[in-house]
Amino acid sequence: MIEVIIDSKGRISLPAELRKELGIKPGDKIRVFLDGKKIIFIPSVAAEEFIEKMEGKLKFKEKLAVEDIKSVWKM
Repeated sequence: MIEVIIDSKGRISLPAELRKELGIKPGDKIRVFLDGKKIIFIPSVAAEEFIEKMEGKLKFKEKLAVEDIKSVWKM
């Protein structure tokens, strides 16, 4: 477990080792959820990045257009 300090503006700084392990870079977005009394941070993934990572891993009868995938992603 890593302990961080909240500054006077309510900000926290994620330690470099966590950012590196999760591939978080300056400007990236992170989703924040509450689970009871727990705060959960999940790195957001852009539709383009998800499509790029999944390309070739999923098999469909027809090739899906990137725009079709993006439209479903926003639902």
